[in-house]
Amino acid sequence: MRDATHKSAAPAPSPSAAAPRKLRLLGLHGWRTSAAVLSRQLELARWDVALGDLVEVVPIDAPHKASGPTSPDVELFFGKQQVRGRGPASPAPPAPVPAAQGALARTAGAAPPPPPACRPGFQRLLPGAGGPRPPPPALLAAAQYYEWWDAKKVDGKYHFEGFDESRAHVEAFLREHDGGRGWDGFLAFSQGGIMASALLAMQQKGKALQGLPPMRVAIVVASMASRSDQHRPFFSLPVRVPSVHVYGEKDPLKRGSVALAGLYEDPLVVVHPDGHKIPRLSGADLANVRRRLAAVAADLPSRKSSLTASL
Repeated sequence: MRDATHKSAAPAPSPSAAAPRKLRLLGLHGWRTSAAVLSRQLELARWDVALGDLVEVVPIDAPHKASGPTSPDVELFFGKQQVRGRGPASPAPPAPVPAAQGALARTAGAAPPPPPACRPGFQRLLPGAGGPRPPPPALLAAAQYYEWWDAKKVDGKYHFEGFDESRAHVEAFLREHDGGRGWDGFLAFSQGGIMASALLAMQQKGKALQGLPPMRVAIVVASMASRSDQHRPFFSLPVRVPSVHVYGEKDPLKRGSVALAGLYEDPLVVVHPDGHKIPRLSGADLANVRRRLAAVAADLPSRKSSLTASL
């Protein structure tokens, strides 16, 4: 006999109310690489599988073409840059190409895209299908690399030649590609992590990202604290943005990564046993990262526009 006090079940929540929206992050690549390289690094590390339900990453190219050779590891896997030179890439990045269904990242670059034959399986993160694949041979002949600045040491002090242009480049991209969806933070590797951290510290003091909503999260991998005196005053206070810092025990930048995490107010630190790379996340490390990102997403206001709309 049914209990007289039994009440009918409440209606199921709508999909929009059932889960927080994804965090929308701008991806900043490492020294003398590219947005496409960052996308491939994330794919190799399977972050599309591990974190793709929590974040969407939009990598962009830095505005300066690499002024010298990239690292041997990058050349080995992605090819040698055919043409080098200081100077900007094209003045404005095109709108990003829509990502494949279920992908973590979509790539937006400043330079004109290589021939279509060079793009499949590399520009976008493709889920599943047996895991990451090496880039097609045609890609190795089409490498173009970029840098956020060229570090110069003058009278014992570092100057980041090109930093101001890169700051303006990031700010312009964030404004022009808001699309009514907003931005929540950065995912940044190596030199890109220095860039992201400097921008966040400067935003706190009203000196960067002006007119943009405050960033709410940073994922920084294999990076270090800025060596430039021009940035030191901005780090007089901790960076008050929830952050995830990932670095390797064998990374030459390990000490710098430790120092950079110490500049944030509430860092979550993940240490892996390898070197200068984006590692695969698993076990407690993955659980902690997901918990951090989910907590940030839960505190965000809902977006009015669809998450599937293009930029």
